[in-house]
Amino acid sequence: MKLILKKLISAFLVAVILLTAAPLTSFDSFAANGIEMRLEKLKRDFPDGYYWNHQVKSNSDKLESILNKLDEKYAYSVTKTPCSDHDTTTPVGGWDCNYFDSGYQCHGFASMLFYKIFGERASTLSETDKRLWDIKPGDLIRIKNDTHSAVVLSVSGLKCTVVECNVGDENGKGNCEISWGRELYIADIDYYVRASNYDKISADTNWKNIEVKSNQGNSFYGAIVNTKTGKALTNENGKAVMKAYSANAYQVWSFTRQSDGSYKIVSCADSKALALGADNKVSVAVQANLKNQLWSFYGSGTKLYLSNESGTGVLTVQSDVNITSAYKAASDGKLFTLKKEQPPEVSVIKAQGGVGSVTLSWTKGKYTTSFDAEIYSGGKLFRAYRNMTVTSGKVSLDPGNYSIKIISKNAFSKTVGNTVHFTVSKKGELGRTAKVTQASTRNSIALTWTAVPGATGYRIFKKNGTAWQSLGSATKTTYTVSGLTAGNTYGFAIRAYSVSGQKVTWAATYTELTAATKTLPPSKVTATTTLSSIKLQWPAVKNADGYRIYNKTASGWREVTTLKETQVTYNNLGNGRTFIMAVRPFTVTSVGTVWGDYREIRTATLPAAPKISATDVKNLGAKIRWTKVDGAEGYAVYFRSDNTGYQKLGNYKATDSGVQLSNLTYGVYYTFAVRAYKKVDGGYVLGPYNEIRFRAKMV
Repeated sequence: MKLILKKLISAFLVAVILLTAAPLTSFDSFAANGIEMRLEKLKRDFPDGYYWNHQVKSNSDKLESILNKLDEKYAYSVTKTPCSDHDTTTPVGGWDCNYFDSGYQCHGFASMLFYKIFGERASTLSETDKRLWDIKPGDLIRIKNDTHSAVVLSVSGLKCTVVECNVGDENGKGNCEISWGRELYIADIDYYVRASNYDKISADTNWKNIEVKSNQGNSFYGAIVNTKTGKALTNENGKAVMKAYSANAYQVWSFTRQSDGSYKIVSCADSKALALGADNKVSVAVQANLKNQLWSFYGSGTKLYLSNESGTGVLTVQSDVNITSAYKAASDGKLFTLKKEQPPEVSVIKAQGGVGSVTLSWTKGKYTTSFDAEIYSGGKLFRAYRNMTVTSGKVSLDPGNYSIKIISKNAFSKTVGNTVHFTVSKKGELGRTAKVTQASTRNSIALTWTAVPGATGYRIFKKNGTAWQSLGSATKTTYTVSGLTAGNTYGFAIRAYSVSGQKVTWAATYTELTAATKTLPPSKVTATTTLSSIKLQWPAVKNADGYRIYNKTASGWREVTTLKETQVTYNNLGNGRTFIMAVRPFTVTSVGTVWGDYREIRTATLPAAPKISATDVKNLGAKIRWTKVDGAEGYAVYFRSDNTGYQKLGNYKATDSGVQLSNLTYGVYYTFAVRAYKKVDGGYVLGPYNEIRFRAKMV
């Protein structure tokens, strides 16, 4: 009876529909309606004719198991072929499709699209079976006598178009196959669900809010080539123009990825940055910490949009000398390819000091066309050799201590190689060693130095108070001092000598230095966390001159901060994120920095509070639902009746989004609270909670 009445009402409203209908929407990236823009994005992510399923690898991947666990890990996957149970005309066994928000097949797919558009779960919203003339794009609808779900794409007159999955034999679409654009009569709709934030999302027409920044790599060199003309963006005296690509320094740019996913794009010719002016003209300007010098890539494959962070337009080539930021459109003038180029590989140099000269040799890495060699004396540039193509040589020098570094170059960039130290002596005299390095443990120091030309050996001294103690001699350029105390600094001296028959000649000068043993790690590191910050604290370490903080990432340890204080706070980290941090003390000596052992700590920012709702409050039961929280590893659920304290109902998995209640006491008011948690080193990091109160009913 209810269904028949609905059909009559729908027929009666035909005139109203005809008077108020909007024209059929043509989806593209520039639609004024924010919902239609999101639908267009989803059409690219979940293409027509693809299948909303996953590749089954084990029994735990079967839909029955996924349904039992409320597991949504496959919700955003699509394939080009049907799942194993839908690759025939008659489904068999358990379907290998996807699941989302209490549904699979058509309802799970529609619920997932609804969530992608509005960020709300349809299951938490009320169902409307009236005002069917008010159907709008983005609404989740039920049709076929409440047996099929879809999402509305557009409305025109008596009909609407929909996106759906598992249409069956209609339109030639098979099971779990995705279909965009099928028409149906509004009068055939049983009811619909509309998002509570519908108007807000509809008004959000900034395309950047729905597109994901494309990660092209953290740091690289490359050219920006227009797909229409094949010409490259070129720095021409501060102007951005398009020219035929020849891989020169004015056409190759250095790209450095920022924490927000944008890029600083710097010209290899003059180290100036690609910038967007107030007039929307693109130029090359002196580097500054400004938003108009940050750019983001959007798209995939070889065709990319490039948009400045200070606006919503995209890089647009109107002519070879007219490059602006204009509205986003799928035209070749706005699409670019990144042609990545390689900088020269590092060249390693060796230097052998002698009497009145030094002999040099270095490696030639890939992508290198020439070399610069720079010789330093007393920390100042002494002599330079530019644009060399050889990889060895001998240089005459006055007696003294020097250092040299080799620089590899190509058409657009250069790479600085290692620095080596050497000594040039005068015939018949011994000089002072040019460079000493240390390798320390907690109770030993290994000293290594550059050879003095003509030296037979070296005497090593250790300073005790104001006196010098001889430790021994070495015929090689290394000596290890043992039996030392952790975290102490010591004074040493090295003096060269030569032996000729019975005669010993000592160098007129010696090298004096300080070195240190490794410090102990901090005795402990504690972390205090909030929703988006972490504060680290530790006791001071004896003899430490400072501390370096590290963060462990997928690619290894990354340096974060160097400081003298024994505490540091990091903000704006996001909710529910796990961090592995380490604190490492260091000691500064005359021959370098000695790094102590580090103390590691695993911690996490607090996960956000889930939104909680209660539905189906009837028959002495209810369904408690909560929204999933980023970074949550589970949810703790508590309950209490009025005038009692909270009791724990239980811990639930990260994939859980609700719990069914029963056997409540009639007329009693209950309050339920949910908080997300993360597991850290055997303990729990608990976020804030939200709660909901309702009265048990018998209806």
